[in-house]
Amino acid sequence: IDVIQIGTRNMASFGLLKAVGRKTAEDQKPVLLKRGISATIPELIQASKYITQYGNKNVWFCLRGIRTFEQIDSSLRNTPDLAAILELKEKTNSKVIFDPSHAAGEKRFVLPLAKAALSLGADGLMIEVHIDPQRALTDKEQQLTPKQFRKILNELMLKNISTDKQGYLEQIGKLRKAIDACDKNLIEALAERARVSKKIGSLKDKNKVAIYQPHRWY
Repeated sequence: IDVIQIGTRNMASFGLLKAVGRKTAEDQKPVLLKRGISATIPELIQASKYITQYGNKNVWFCLRGIRTFEQIDSSLRNTPDLAAILELKEKTNSKVIFDPSHAAGEKRFVLPLAKAALSLGADGLMIEVHIDPQRALTDKEQQLTPKQFRKILNELMLKNISTDKQGYLEQIGKLRKAIDACDKNLIEALAERARVSKKIGSLKDKNKVAIYQPHRWY
């Protein structure tokens, strides 16, 4: 066993969380704690403490979509909680995994949600795959075939915040200085335009000319 998963319905089973923390305290085996379907971020973080306080500090969070009013009339099974990736990264030191399969509930949404999650800094993805989704006992609409899964893997790319590759830092530094100069010139140009516009307004007012000039609008 590489990882122990606590399902979304057991996020609030505090006795179970304590027992898992005790049983895995020695080997610090990763515990994947899935967010409850209606749980807030503070509640998810608090639930993880039932594991960490009983010995295992190696807790990973898994975001799998939450239930909101959108599910009244939505093609998605749940509302993808992508923004929670940023909040958990800011408030904890734990790994954050995103589950686009459960968040979407339909396989056609898995790839775009997976891309979005990685771009927001998710440490990994949980994607459901079945050799024959139509014969799956549950959730067949969201499960990919191995062929579809390989295609998605080929389209996904983990991106680093930065890199120490030779020449990159020097080149990016020069380009950032160039764009900063462009921004400065742009701001100065907009400020000058505002001053000229004010003079135009004063001149029109003095000569009782309407502000709106149709022939000046393109």
